[in-house]
Amino acid sequence: MGVRALDLPEVRAELIDHYNNPLVIDWWAKRPTPPTMILQNPNGEELVVKPSGNDRRLKEITRLQKAELFFVTSRMADLALAAAQSLPSFDLARHDLPSPAGFILFEKPIATDRNDYGGHGEEVFIAGASWDLQSTRQFGDVLWFSFDIDAYLTFDGQVESGYLSEEEAERQKRLQPRYSYTMDAGHVLGMPMNDDSVLNSWGATILASWLLMRQPLADVTEVNPDRAARKRLARSGHEPRKVRLIELRRPKGSSESGEGARDYQHQWIVRGHWRQQWYPSLQVHRPVWIAPHVKGPDGAPLIGGEKVNVLKR
Repeated sequence: MGVRALDLPEVRAELIDHYNNPLVIDWWAKRPTPPTMILQNPNGEELVVKPSGNDRRLKEITRLQKAELFFVTSRMADLALAAAQSLPSFDLARHDLPSPAGFILFEKPIATDRNDYGGHGEEVFIAGASWDLQSTRQFGDVLWFSFDIDAYLTFDGQVESGYLSEEEAERQKRLQPRYSYTMDAGHVLGMPMNDDSVLNSWGATILASWLLMRQPLADVTEVNPDRAARKRLARSGHEPRKVRLIELRRPKGSSESGEGARDYQHQWIVRGHWRQQWYPSLQVHRPVWIAPHVKGPDGAPLIGGEKVNVLKR
């Protein structure tokens, strides 16, 4: 069963409880430290970052506790993935973030990766991320991402490849949350976002989602957990927070209709492109996604990024 927007408060609560589990605390304390990250500020100075496993665990708890919640539907994820391919470079600023701290989950994975570090090369599915701003004296605000995989999809893939039995996969699903931390990345505000790093792919899709959700083509509504979920959250000491649901709004008259229309079996997004727009109040240019529209019959499945015409200007 897929996760819904209204499930996100419980997903967040489950992750916080998981990171506070004594067995998990011990595992993170012993976890090998990933390679050192070197961040650069606009002056060319370098910041060396190499937190321990336990540091990462504690910071992830803090991020999740502060996080505003965002859920991106499959159709909106398709658009964000396509738009991210041609996202113009710009210097990311605080006002570009939808919130200082957040947890975003996509209804469908936005990328795949091979777990060669700490794993055996199995394919994992990047499904979301948390973020927050961390202030430093020398570098100012640093945006910190930690990306999450859909562990259940990973287990299902291991069953298909013969690495796990179905019984073992189900046992693993009972032992841990569906979503789990896989990799982190930092970025100094004031620097171009889509640099040559993991942020260039996974982070660019998230940034595209941030930009798109502010435009009329996106329908952003607030969703509350249902009554039963609110009671479960209250009993476990967690706040039943609202979730911002980000959906693709279908423009009126966008589908093929009327006499002579072809009998299409899919919907697709056509002629989307970015344009740098000047915002006088902020005194900055920011990319705006121009004139995307959906074609094809209502209710038909949406074809993903390979059918999108993306023009870079």
